[in-house]
Amino acid sequence: MAGNNKIMNNLKTNKYNEVVCFGLNRKLNFPDFTIQNTKHQKIQGPNNAKWERQTFYFTITSKQDSFEITWSTGRIQNTKFTLNKTTYELAMGSYQDSTSKAFKSLALNELIIVKVKKVKLVKHRIKTDDIVFRSTLTKKGEVFFNEFGTIEKTPLGLFVWDFNNTIKQPLKNWSSKGINQKIAVYRITSPDFQINNIALKNGNFNYLFDSENLELVTQNF
Repeated sequence: MAGNNKIMNNLKTNKYNEVVCFGLNRKLNFPDFTIQNTKHQKIQGPNNAKWERQTFYFTITSKQDSFEITWSTGRIQNTKFTLNKTTYELAMGSYQDSTSKAFKSLALNELIIVKVKKVKLVKHRIKTDDIVFRSTLTKKGEVFFNEFGTIEKTPLGLFVWDFNNTIKQPLKNWSSKGINQKIAVYRITSPDFQINNIALKNGNFNYLFDSENLELVTQNF
């Protein structure tokens, strides 16, 4: 009977937004995919620091795709990934309670999978000279923002000066040429920062989003 119970536990389908315990090589089933922790790595901090950074490797498998994602201690943002045009978030370390909105801690053998709701762009926050990013490629489920333009706000609406071809076009048209129309609008906060001088790293501009030179205005994902 114990063996049968173990099999039934392995076949259990977990719900989104609920705390789930995981272990190395244990496969967790969710309605749209399975997730399996395949590796746990500890790396000493820089300059012989006493603390260690822990990285957890997970394999996401669905009917259409299979890829690896990672989560590390010390990260501010959790890991997002996309399957069949739906975005999910792997929350570890801490999570925001959906009822109280307070942040609660998670043990390092616990995770939460959040099915991310579609977010609408807050257009009234956007100003002329804001920078808008879009994605035309993904890698292992991660969205890579690899194209950008500058916003011009007029009485007729929001327009984008695209840095690839310098053609002004409505924001809606510009965003429609990216994957799932996902865009993120940022504002330059440093007078020394020149958007013309930035360069792609690993094929994307994602690294800029954590810098002190830009602040998030609004996004639709």
